Amino acid sequence: MEQARVAVIDLGTNAVRLQVAKLSPLGHLQVIHDERAPIRPGEEVFKTHRLSREAMERTLEVLHRYAGLARSVFKVERIRAVGTCALREATNSAELLAEARSRCALEVEVISGSEEARLIARGVLWGVRERGRYALVDLGGGSTELTAMDGECQRGSHSLELGSVRLTDAFFPAEPEAPLPSEAQRTLREYVRTTLRRELAKCTDCPTIVGTAGTIVAVGTFILRRKGRVRPIGPSGELFSAQQFREAAAALAAMSYSDRQSIAMLEPQRARIIVAGALLFDELCAHLGTHSVRVARRGLRDGVMLDELERAGARLPRRAQAGRGGRL
Repeated sequence: MEQARVAVIDLGTNAVRLQVAKLSPLGHLQVIHDERAPIRPGEEVFKTHRLSREAMERTLEVLHRYAGLARSVFKVERIRAVGTCALREATNSAELLAEARSRCALEVEVISGSEEARLIARGVLWGVRERGRYALVDLGGGSTELTAMDGECQRGSHSLELGSVRLTDAFFPAEPEAPLPSEAQRTLREYVRTTLRRELAKCTDCPTIVGTAGTIVAVGTFILRRKGRVRPIGPSGELFSAQQFREAAAALAAMSYSDRQSIAMLEPQRARIIVAGALLFDELCAHLGTHSVRVARRGLRDGVMLDELERAGARLPRRAQAGRGGRL
């Protein structure tokens, strides 16, 4: 019998993503369609605490198209749409949710930081195995979700108000053609360092990070391109050293905006925010005592997908299960 198809829409700060998948007869997550629209739903949210009318219209257009694709083309039985940091912080997010309901027949659920961390952990752990102590890190536009692990057991999780868009808006508000000012870079690093010491005082021993989300994947891809490899990071992920990420952060910070677009082959918005994200990740590696970084392509929408497949009646094979855990 044909397995149920499920669609997940991930409404983030920097982009909206659609994934349509089903469970294969062998118990593998079979992705039928995966699409990303880098339309900046959370543009200006961390400055104004509001979703702009322009950003809402862009977002509603994409939501309408994605809902139509899921229902008419892929014949899905369930759609789950989740919003993260930008919607959590915007004082007018209820307006977007109401219009998504009326214009797209779509219920968008704004999930908490702890629920986001749980779903990310579930999605990543479905396909990644690490031994000993490590951290699952999802570095987003507005926040960073971190879950400390010991083998398959969670030691705790935390949602940090540190993200590539948020830090770019705060420390690099104007994008100069020249490399970003070194003083602004130092100030950003000091701010991140202070925040990590305060929020993650008890989490300083994670030799490995399993990193996911757009910024970490983009920096990992940049490292590979510097080594002459052009193929993308595959589903099984890629292993790097923390030193490689430190060197990549320095190289990206030394480039102009146009150089980051052309040399690193980044879309315009990613080229704008990648330096702040790379500097943040370098400081996080230093704080955690990290030596190696495994870049994974799984994350939030995979965790949401697994939840929804279970709710649709699919029997999932046993995998590392991500419980809620506690705070670090």
